Amino acid sequence: DRLLAARLRNAGYEVLPGTHFEDAWREGLRKWGEPYNPTTGKLNVEVLRYVLGEAVTWLAANTQVQAIVFTNLEEQQVYFSPSGNHNAHFLGVTRKPASRGGDGVPAGFDWIQGVDAVGIHVKVFDLKLAPLFSGAGGIEVTETLDLKGSTPRWVRSKKILANEDFLAEGLNLATAPWLQPE
Repeated sequence: DRLLAARLRNAGYEVLPGTHFEDAWREGLRKWGEPYNPTTGKLNVEVLRYVLGEAVTWLAANTQVQAIVFTNLEEQQVYFSPSGNHNAHFLGVTRKPASRGGDGVPAGFDWIQGVDAVGIHVKVFDLKLAPLFSGAGGIEVTETLDLKGSTPRWVRSKKILANEDFLAEGLNLATAPWLQPE
């Protein structure tokens, strides 16, 4: 959010404080209840629509907001190429596999395995919740090939979203052609 807000300001947009949306969201929750149940992990989509509708109505009545920008980090399965340089391609980016330990990947390693990767999704809506823009960009693979044991395996990376260049590239892709790359 911080990187997108800076990019919007650089493009000449006024970015209002997030407290406006927080206040509006609380008003929606007060009237319609919590759409997410942390006990079951389920989202009640109908309640979410009512809460969001109430929040937008509150924003229109109480602020100068003209549009709402949502960002989501979403994880998805990607696959590395079984031959050549073993790159993974997703949401406009190409990433090489990261590995740790060991002296290399055995020749018979099965590259055709789904691994997790994260991308950023940017959506902009007007105050009638009509979509104005939607974009996505890949950031990074979130798993590392652990070569320490006798059988290499994919494990969760310890440093996720730490590469500023990957973050900038993903954001550039997610906001193109709306905003100029930085």
